[in-house]
Amino acid sequence: MTAPGDFEDLKNFFSSYFHEDWPEEAQDPAQIISLYLAEGWNAEDLLNLAGEIRRFADSHPDDKELEHALFSELGSYYSPSADKISARTWLLDVASTLEEAAECRG
Repeated sequence: MTAPGDFEDLKNFFSSYFHEDWPEEAQDPAQIISLYLAEGWNAEDLLNLAGEIRRFADSHPDDKELEHALFSELGSYYSPSADKISARTWLLDVASTLEEAAECRG
């Protein structure tokens, strides 16, 4: 478990975009990420968020613990296991998507 205050930007991202009603705003998590990217974040912001995602994933070596932490620590209502993917795989895919978007904006 991380200390209070750690990953504050990450908590803001997940609780804001993957809130309990996120399925009413998008068909799947990839669309939520697209909505986030459409807001025009700059390359530095995207890279910082991607780095936080990677650090968060590294701070939870067990995948079940990581998925639980998505909800309990970050306020995410998306459960990757419901789509038959691991939380780590999904988080690293999100980080890669953010990094690719940053390259296009840099």
